[in-house]
Amino acid sequence: MTEGETGEERRGSGPGVGDRLELAVRSLDPHGDGVARTPDGLVVFVEGGLPGDRVEATVTQRAARHARARLERLVERSPQRVAPPCPVVEACGGCPLMALAYPAQLEAKRRTVVDALARIGGLDGAEERVRPTLGMERPWSYRNKALHPVGRDEQGRPVVGFYRRGSHEVVPVSDCAVQHPTNVRLAAAARDAIEALGLPVYDEASGRGWVRHVLARVGEATGEALLVLVTASLEEPRPGVLADMAQRVRERVAELVGMVQNVNPRRTNVVLGPHNRLIWGRDRLYERVAGLTLELSATAFFQVNTRQAEVLYREVRRRVEGFLASRGLPPGQGLLLDLYCGVGGIGLAAADLVERLVGVEEDPRAVADARRNAALNGVDHARFVVGPVEQVLPEEMAKRRAAAGGPVMVVVDPPRKGLDARVVETLARAAPDLVVYVSCNPATMARDLRQLLERTERAGSAYEWGPVQPVDLFPHTAHVEAVTHLVRRGGAR
Repeated sequence: MTEGETGEERRGSGPGVGDRLELAVRSLDPHGDGVARTPDGLVVFVEGGLPGDRVEATVTQRAARHARARLERLVERSPQRVAPPCPVVEACGGCPLMALAYPAQLEAKRRTVVDALARIGGLDGAEERVRPTLGMERPWSYRNKALHPVGRDEQGRPVVGFYRRGSHEVVPVSDCAVQHPTNVRLAAAARDAIEALGLPVYDEASGRGWVRHVLARVGEATGEALLVLVTASLEEPRPGVLADMAQRVRERVAELVGMVQNVNPRRTNVVLGPHNRLIWGRDRLYERVAGLTLELSATAFFQVNTRQAEVLYREVRRRVEGFLASRGLPPGQGLLLDLYCGVGGIGLAAADLVERLVGVEEDPRAVADARRNAALNGVDHARFVVGPVEQVLPEEMAKRRAAAGGPVMVVVDPPRKGLDARVVETLARAAPDLVVYVSCNPATMARDLRQLLERTERAGSAYEWGPVQPVDLFPHTAHVEAVTHLVRRGGAR
């Protein structure tokens, strides 16, 4: 048995932990690791391997049916391998596909969606239904939000950066090819202010210290920026120190419109706490997307790629518009339920197509933003409700059944874990005329689509699922968004 290997890891024949293998990488897994096979058929996931590479790799984990390996040497380079323009790409691990040519990234993400629908969803026709991924003309400097952990270097000086992959070790980052340049400057100014003011850095192991994270946020279209300092307690180390910090950062970043303190006293991996305190300026910025002007509070959810969020919003709008046209209905008909609505962007982008819009979101801060955004954009037929989707959805569907009239259309944009089982059950029973599914996780989307199709079939209100459109909101990472829809059988797609 190899040193460091357990009996569990050594189950089955073939290579064990510590063994060095030469492998041909054929594809990527959903996390961005290369996928190879040994001659006896063992699947090996190679961190840093790209399709077309031949590599030497050391096995780091072994299970009965697969292994994980660390790339040691490129024997043959993939023709799609490029030089990443980031000095810490390997240490940081936040952009595992940066060394893969962008067109190949887009095809790999399409393949991820196809494989999830076929293997997890068991859905026929996935290959034909999934369209080419919609990418960016310039896939750099796109992230409008940067969440930096704060740590200390070997000399004890504060650093901001990103966690090394698979750890909570902070890799210092002075520049980032995918972050908006304003966010890069904000993070640097915040780090320097933390050091100059002697703010104690939080230590996860001991639970001591004060500064935990720096969150930088920018409006792509407006240029406005916010800085959020996440601290372990509300009390400042000394009176007025955060006002001093705001002044120092303002002197270096003219785009700053506000600084906020977010308090998270819990010893947890969850970054943001429930309480925000305004230190200076505004606690929100303005952004423009898909013809809307949106107010975004400091910690509310919004897509991190504004340019591609517009592509996503317009794709959802096209599905709603196409459905109404297929029923011979002009705009201004029916109810649109926007579930997991966040700050309301997706629903508001389609609001002019429907008679009424109802958004549902559990975060009251996001709902407050959504209500302001409806007013800001002159949408007076929208209502936004605070609460869990699985609780509010049945109530809203019951109201609609009582009122009758016009089609019911639902947009769901759930978190990575997908739809709660109660949401699936409620949708199956309620049988809305259209369900548009916006996904940030192809695996849970595939599961949810399968369950919805099976349950509605049993309930006698069968659905057909439409084309699937992947959208690349996260270039150089393995993440991909996708939009599809289900329409009650009898209506055109």
